[in-house]
Amino acid sequence: MQKLSDLLFGAMIDEYQRRAALTASGFFRAERAVLGYCGETFEHQEDVMLNGENADVIGELGDRFWYLSEICTSHNLSLFGVITGDLSTAPSQIPEARKKWLRGDYDQAEYTLRLSGGVRSAWAFAWDECEAAGLALSTVLQANLDKLADRQERGKIHGDGGKR
Repeated sequence: MQKLSDLLFGAMIDEYQRRAALTASGFFRAERAVLGYCGETFEHQEDVMLNGENADVIGELGDRFWYLSEICTSHNLSLFGVITGDLSTAPSQIPEARKKWLRGDYDQAEYTLRLSGGVRSAWAFAWDECEAAGLALSTVLQANLDKLADRQERGKIHGDGGKR
């Protein structure tokens, strides 16, 4: 029997994926962006250590979680199912798996398996960074949804720059 905390976590992740999908940007952008956000988050964490400001870290982590959710949604995968799965591969395998699938080296099942493993690992890294910064996952996810809802209301969901 599942514990209540596991069921609540699953419900939170499912709801996040559902709401994040309302602001989708497309898989190809998500794939490229998730790798870039890894480095940006580390830069912002260094700032946190120096001046104690978490806002940028919350924003960068939230963006990364959103892109990972978008990758799953665009492939009809449950984000919760992916992040609680068994397979882990390096996040850098996400674009590599896509390239091999497009070339015909991977069938759809192998591609999905590799993609899921990369997303799972990237999610775990980002969650570890939340904990290292003293942030609750739920706080980061909610802040991200709030930011996206605000941008959508103002017609600024697409574009460049974090301060749209």
